[in-house]
Amino acid sequence: MRGAVLSRTVSAVWQRRLAKTPLRRATVAPVRALSTTPAVFKQRRLPPAEDPYNHTALAALLSRLSLPPSDKLQASILTCLTHPSFVNAQGEETADHETNELLSNLGNSLLGLFASEDIAARYPNLPSTALSSAVTSYVGPTSLASVARELGISATHDSAPKYHNQVQGLPIRWRRALAVRELADTPVSSNFREAYNDRAARLDKERERKRNSWEEGVASVVRAFVGLIYQEQGLHAAREFVHAHFMSRHVDLTHLFKIRKPKHVLSNVVSKHLHDAGVPASSSLGRIESRVLASTGTHTQSPLFNIGLFLQNGLKLAEGHGSSLAMAEHRAATNALLSLFLVQSEAGSTRLPTSAHTERPISSEGVTQAQGEAWEGSYVSSGASEPVQGLGNSIRPQRF
Repeated sequence: MRGAVLSRTVSAVWQRRLAKTPLRRATVAPVRALSTTPAVFKQRRLPPAEDPYNHTALAALLSRLSLPPSDKLQASILTCLTHPSFVNAQGEETADHETNELLSNLGNSLLGLFASEDIAARYPNLPSTALSSAVTSYVGPTSLASVARELGISATHDSAPKYHNQVQGLPIRWRRALAVRELADTPVSSNFREAYNDRAARLDKERERKRNSWEEGVASVVRAFVGLIYQEQGLHAAREFVHAHFMSRHVDLTHLFKIRKPKHVLSNVVSKHLHDAGVPASSSLGRIESRVLASTGTHTQSPLFNIGLFLQNGLKLAEGHGSSLAMAEHRAATNALLSLFLVQSEAGSTRLPTSAHTERPISSEGVTQAQGEAWEGSYVSSGASEPVQGLGNSIRPQRF
């Protein structure tokens, strides 16, 4: 009885509260009538297509190359930017565009000349095999692509992904064209001819692929720039450009060497130097002694040894550490060879051969009278006095 009275009382209270509360109804937005006329969109006006090889861009590139602005040089710059694949794409022969093939070959020879004489004068004890790899590391395709980016040349081809904040440089005129040369039949058996032709075709395709690759196209442009500077301003201007953009870079030459038997090579090098110094030949000449300078953890799983290499008179050549005696001795001999091969001559003590030439040694009448200082020569290690004579196979410089 009490429960029924209580429920009626609660329902009555809620009824009075609901009566005082105003009724809230959801407001419905009026439906707009659809228009029968089509919407008119304003056409976006795209910016006009800008010529990447306009007068301003070519003049800025001439300024970076320290060349005077002129219409003739702008045409030459456009020639430097044109790779042979752009003209001969898909077998098309056109004479409208000149290519950079001639200037690129000229610039490649100049780059090799300037880099070789500078490295040979800077490191007089560097072996010839390591010298060629050092030249490649200084003026090779990787360095040429880096210099191209610094000069404002686009180092990414059209198919590469581009980003909105990526700075686009002046593009080169290049096309992907892989021409495969037809091979002549060889007077051999049919089985051998098929194998020979397959191998020759693969080598031909690989050679053509490298020659017509994008990296080689960018490298040919920078080589052509060097040839153009030499053609317009002479040998000294080209050498200053190469030294400013290539030879001023820091290259770690220690990674060029991969010596198989460093202690054997070190013994021959020491014997040669002692013989050149006037030390009489003997059976102990060039003998190297290994001494354990320090060791720790010899009875554990991770030992560490420090070995020094000494001559017979007690002169220490180098030190090396390793987890075994053989490894420590190998590293010590390698460190001794690197300290000898990579010793640098004093700055200003040597004079480069190309610096002895006058600005304009050749005129229309022939070779003019030399006006510069007389060339006295500088010491450069030749093949006969190379410190590792006869051991070229023991030194394996890395290829770049």
